[in-house]
Amino acid sequence: MSVLDIDASGNGKVNWSRAFQTEALATGTAWPQTIPVGVVESGVQMVVARVDYKVKSTLTGLLETLTGIEIYSFTGTAISRPRVGDSVKVK
Repeated sequence: MSVLDIDASGNGKVNWSRAFQTEALATGTAWPQTIPVGVVESGVQMVVARVDYKVKSTLTGLLETLTGIEIYSFTGTAISRPRVGDSVKVK
């Protein structure tokens, strides 16, 4: 989970970030993904939730002989504007 500060060009920088079973993004770093034009708003913080899944199962084990892939990865990202106000403070 990260909160981004959006500049006048629509670029996001990490204001604060928290993570579970991985490293949080450092404050002040650029957001590594493009923020959709229809969502971005200059001067307003954006809330970003990102999940990374790694899946290894019996099925992936069977498919490994065909695909050569043992573990499958999935990344999902959700971006939204704060519901109340233009910023989100971490407590």
